[in-house]
Amino acid sequence: MMKYGLLTYFGSSYCNFGDYVQSLAIEYLYLEVLKIPKDQIIYMSQEELKSYDGEPMVLPYSYVLAFLLDAGHKKAEISEKITVVFLGASLEFATLYDAYPIENFLAKGRGYHDLFLRYSPIGCRDNFTKEFLQNAGISAYLQGCITNIFPFREEKEYKKVLLIDVPAEILRKLPDDILQNAEILSNASDLAGLSYKENFERIRRQYAYYRDHAALIVSSRYHVVTPCNAMGIPCIFIKRTLDKHVKDIRLDSLHPEIQVVWDDDFSAIDFNKKVERSKEFYALKQRIETLACSRIQTAAVLQENARYIYEFFKPRIDWFTQMPNADVSYKKRLSVYIRKYHGTSKGKYFIWGAIKLLCDGDTVGLVKLIEEVNPDLEFSGWIDTYKTGFLAKRPIYSPGDFELRERDFVVVAAETAASSALKCFSERGYGKERYLILANMMATQDDVEAQLKERAARS
Repeated sequence: MMKYGLLTYFGSSYCNFGDYVQSLAIEYLYLEVLKIPKDQIIYMSQEELKSYDGEPMVLPYSYVLAFLLDAGHKKAEISEKITVVFLGASLEFATLYDAYPIENFLAKGRGYHDLFLRYSPIGCRDNFTKEFLQNAGISAYLQGCITNIFPFREEKEYKKVLLIDVPAEILRKLPDDILQNAEILSNASDLAGLSYKENFERIRRQYAYYRDHAALIVSSRYHVVTPCNAMGIPCIFIKRTLDKHVKDIRLDSLHPEIQVVWDDDFSAIDFNKKVERSKEFYALKQRIETLACSRIQTAAVLQENARYIYEFFKPRIDWFTQMPNADVSYKKRLSVYIRKYHGTSKGKYFIWGAIKLLCDGDTVGLVKLIEEVNPDLEFSGWIDTYKTGFLAKRPIYSPGDFELRERDFVVVAAETAASSALKCFSERGYGKERYLILANMMATQDDVEAQLKERAARS
């Protein structure tokens, strides 16, 4: 049975809850939209991406791309048992703090380029990542953050102003009524002895608290304002001091209605602004949801059917794998023929069948084989009933136009031409030293009759 992966731990004892809320959104897709039974969902850690060896799995990926790196942060690798569906990949980690030189991101040996080619198209959280990948020749599209799909909360009066990971210096810029209702929170914490499952549930409760209590959220966390705005909570995004020295690529896919404070300037901020539950916002949710679901379902259908087909043919594949390399008999027949009849000759020869598959550019494989036996033999051209012109810089003659001198010969390479070639040779009185039927002779009805007569005569 097909399994569906969900990342619920990202390899660090200090947790940025924003990584996990993307998994909450994917879980919402699984349970509420796709109606996937919970026993088909595997909750797993980032560390298992490479080592997983269970049943075939589809795993949506909507996170910063750094999580694909192995424990030594050297190479991006994924288990062969996992089909990754990139929904909202982001290069944020490579641009925000200069932790990873972006010019080396797709370098040979890093693993990302191969993964992207294998699992393209790549859904991207931000336009910067999309354009970066497209410029590198990788198929990519902008999906935006998967947390935009969270449903709107109940419309009622909410009272709390949640200040979540905000710089201390902005407090003096906030109006009195905002501060009087303010509660300071953080969207990050260490594991504090919690299991991965307990930690995931803690984060689920944290976002439920935002949903059920916040009249307004002010935060420097992209994955606070984006999912909370999706739920209908008015949000103000604060640009942190550390981020002011770089172009924060997260902002190119921030919902246009989320107000942004730049350089602590609140002068243009409307603290009473509500989330507009417009038809465009509903449509955005639906489009992201539909796109994500179609990618997941397509990957699941492909993997499920491909696996069945592979298992069906596996006995034959195993048999084929154990077969010794077949002797290429035509090479032996050609070599034996040349040595027997033209081993020391300086004559010319033609190839019957102007077949492009016999050529690698201007190099003809059969010519090379003949030269290995007798380099003094000269390739004069092709014979073909239906083609004219040149192939591999050699002329193509019709069957009625070529001529053989005493030491010349013809190699018949085209199966479909064998019968007509034999008829031509017979009419011209050529003996076996003047031609080699290299291709198989296809059986005819006359051959069947001849066999029956021969067997009748023997009996």
